[in-house]
Amino acid sequence: MNSDFKNKTNNNNLRYIDWSEGNAHPKMLKIEDYSNLKSSTMHFARKFDTEIDEVILDKIDKELIS
Repeated sequence: MNSDFKNKTNNNNLRYIDWSEGNAHPKMLKIEDYSNLKSSTMHFARKFDTEIDEVILDKIDKELIS
């Protein structure tokens, strides 16, 4: 934001990140977070792990493909 255009720029990276657990790292997103993720206006999301919950990624894929 070190530019003459800083007042005309939207400083939003469009990432859904859940800090609700209050830890130093964001919450790992699982299937129970799907409705919050879907209802957000974000285009990207952080943080997934297929070893913890791959179902949410499968559901996102099916939604995007259909």
